[in-house]
Amino acid sequence: MKTKFKNIIIAEIGSNHDGKLSLAKKHVLAAKKCNADYVKFQMHIAEEETLKKAPSPDYFKDEDRFSYFKRINFSFKEWKKLKNFCKLNNIGFLCSPFSIKAVDIMENLGVKLYKVPSGELTNLPLLENLVQTGKPLIVSTGMSIKAEIEKSVSF
Repeated sequence: MKTKFKNIIIAEIGSNHDGKLSLAKKHVLAAKKCNADYVKFQMHIAEEETLKKAPSPDYFKDEDRFSYFKRINFSFKEWKKLKNFCKLNNIGFLCSPFSIKAVDIMENLGVKLYKVPSGELTNLPLLENLVQTGKPLIVSTGMSIKAEIEKSVSF
């Protein structure tokens, strides 16, 4: 069956840069070498997503979630440098927002589209904010059940 959509390859970098811009750039170059169309990062803003005393999941072994999000988030200037680095290397820049404030920052960066994280598929205030940007959305569904997907799509 022929479709009007082209398959795209997105290299998931997420937060694997560990808050280091130089490592993020190395990941971008590796993704480019693998012929990815886009690299995708995650924008976590600790104050918008979690409480300082919130219990951490098992995979947060050495630091609490709040401290981790503080440590790995880039400043606006660093995000801008990273986005420009992607442009210079002819690879698309994507970033998954985990809060409305993250969407605001990405709007100021001038992103062209968004990728909704699967864990945020039921976050209707975030989805509403993303829809209001008028930009295309790529929606991840990996952590969702069919009813959640249907509700979010109809929303």
